[in-house]
Amino acid sequence: MQAIKAGVETDVLADDQVRKIKGALSSIDIAQCVQIRFKGQDQDMQETMVFLVGAFITAIFLMVIILVTQFNSYYQAALVLSAIAGGLTFATALTLFLTHLLLMLGDNVNNWLVARKIKEPCM
Repeated sequence: MQAIKAGVETDVLADDQVRKIKGALSSIDIAQCVQIRFKGQDQDMQETMVFLVGAFITAIFLMVIILVTQFNSYYQAALVLSAIAGGLTFATALTLFLTHLLLMLGDNVNNWLVARKIKEPCM
């Protein structure tokens, strides 16, 4: 077994580099006896992703059970869950819109201040 170790520069994201390497490796013909495994941060990210997906599915399942038990109706449980999903989608879209609006306003104010300072005569 051969192991290759590498580090990442301080200003570069390790995940981006791993994706580039995986993309380059997918275009190369590699013998069947060769196994390539990424460890370290990539392995931790994969394990965390699997856990989070499982936790999300479990939470949704438990919410469905609680809502069906409380309302005695699948329809009302589905209605409540869809309202929650719609509300979260709306809130996310509104947050993104307002964030971009504030960024544009801040940029416009900054440009106005710079233009005003340029117009003032030097003393």
